[in-house]
Amino acid sequence: MTLTFDEPSHEYRLGDRVLPHVTAITDALCSYAGVPADVLAAAADRGQAVHFATELHDTSCLGSVPDEIAGFWKRGRRCARKPASRPT
Repeated sequence: MTLTFDEPSHEYRLGDRVLPHVTAITDALCSYAGVPADVLAAAADRGQAVHFATELHDTSCLGSVPDEIAGFWKRGRRCARKPASRPT
């Protein structure tokens, strides 16, 4: 099976199966109802920056990671190196 990503729809597929994206998973697990809009917007901006830095790293185009996202990026890279676990 092939993993694909469609940029315009931001849709991941494994073969013919649509996979949930991170936002859909976190929305199912958490409620952000009490979080101020500016805090959510800042978190979304930071998440996009970390995602972009990861993409640049994966394509060997990353020079350095900005200080404001370095900790998030490093933690994400550590998670990416760990084998996936499955709930039992």
